[in-house]
Amino acid sequence: MCRVTEFACLSWDSNGNPLPCSDSESEAFMKSTVAWMESPEQSFVTGYAWEGFQTSGTGTSNALVVNGAITSLGTTYAGL
Repeated sequence: MCRVTEFACLSWDSNGNPLPCSDSESEAFMKSTVAWMESPEQSFVTGYAWEGFQTSGTGTSNALVVNGAITSLGTTYAGL
């Protein structure tokens, strides 16, 4: 059994610096990853949590809440 403690859309440049995803990339990544983790073939995944961080280096594309308001990504996550 496995619990995925945090996952989010992010890539890295050749110097190891984080590169933010666009809002649409984050949503697509979230939807496809959750669908994969919830598929019968992945029954070993017993839980997961989106890493809804917001930092200056990665922007807000992964944020579930910004300034106290739920984002469109947060609404998507709540509906999955």
